[in-house]
Amino acid sequence: MQTPGKTTSETTPANPLLGESSFARLQPKVARAVLQLFFLIAAVLVAISLSPQQIGFADGPRFADAPTDIDLYNAEIAAMRGGEGYYAAAARELHESGYPTASVFNWRTPLPMSLIAQLPEPGGRILIAAAAVLLICCASVQVARRRGVSAGVLAALLIFTAVMPCFLPRVYVMPMLWAAVLIGLSLCAYAANWRLAAVALGLAALAMRDLAGLYCWIAAIMAVRDRQWKELGSWCLGFAIYAIFFWLHAIQVAAFKPALAIAHDGSWLQLGGAAFVIALAQVNSVLLSIPQPFAAIYLALALLGLASIRDPALARIALTTCAYVILFAFVGHPFNQYWGALIAPMLAIGVALSPGALHDLWAKTKQIKQADKAVQAT
Repeated sequence: MQTPGKTTSETTPANPLLGESSFARLQPKVARAVLQLFFLIAAVLVAISLSPQQIGFADGPRFADAPTDIDLYNAEIAAMRGGEGYYAAAARELHESGYPTASVFNWRTPLPMSLIAQLPEPGGRILIAAAAVLLICCASVQVARRRGVSAGVLAALLIFTAVMPCFLPRVYVMPMLWAAVLIGLSLCAYAANWRLAAVALGLAALAMRDLAGLYCWIAAIMAVRDRQWKELGSWCLGFAIYAIFFWLHAIQVAAFKPALAIAHDGSWLQLGGAAFVIALAQVNSVLLSIPQPFAAIYLALALLGLASIRDPALARIALTTCAYVILFAFVGHPFNQYWGALIAPMLAIGVALSPGALHDLWAKTKQIKQADKAVQAT
């Protein structure tokens, strides 16, 4: 029998549609504090998005009157289909478009442009679109199994908004999109306990874009934690192969780099903080068309949903997303806003989990009110 004036720590009954989050096991007062913290963080993020510190390069004037990365990659693909080599095409297009070329990191590795150039049109777009559809199906099923049907359906809808550029002509060539989809599929493979498939997909993402390296290192460290030595060996072998691949890439870059190569102004360490992370969260087919404060709220919901994960299979998603959020709070220029495509599917899953998290927090908070009423009645 409950003593009047005291709140219970019993688990909140799971909603059959939303499932049960980790917040269902919190003490009521702790749940209320978490709910208050969420609203505070959301308010701060919205305030930043409305302040002079706001970063929003994607909707700036540059895209109206200057070559973009999409133009660059499509020009390289067209040149390779005409018989030119990748590095010769990249050297010319980078120079003519005014891109920095001094650092090897200014030069994308040949994938996926070389792959797309070898396929008949629209073979490349069909390939990445099929992978994106597979990601939507696999991720939504994994979410539905763990957090309910509604969360799974919402995840499917939100992930579609995150990967919709994969279906668009010209835009689908972006290496970041290919890396994002492959990371998402790797996370789904982990959720299904297909570890070697997850390793292969993660390494494929790394081959597409070097920023996928953080995900690969996290997965390798988790393999050590879980004593998955076969998986760890696969990661180590993959890292060794990638090191050789990147070394050969660097040799080619050195051979084709102009004598008077342009360098980036300033360091990659920009300390963009929350403003830059909000800009990254805005890289979504829906959010890019509406004011940035909505992206701030979206980011807050995503972080809440990811924090509510209690299933180990989904916890890997939360860890990966948080690692990238922390990294991007320190690293990245405003014009690197497109990096948000890399974490867009993971943020979408977080937002899909947020209704269940809010339900459990509110249910726990109501227990405090019920306890107070019980005290008043005595």
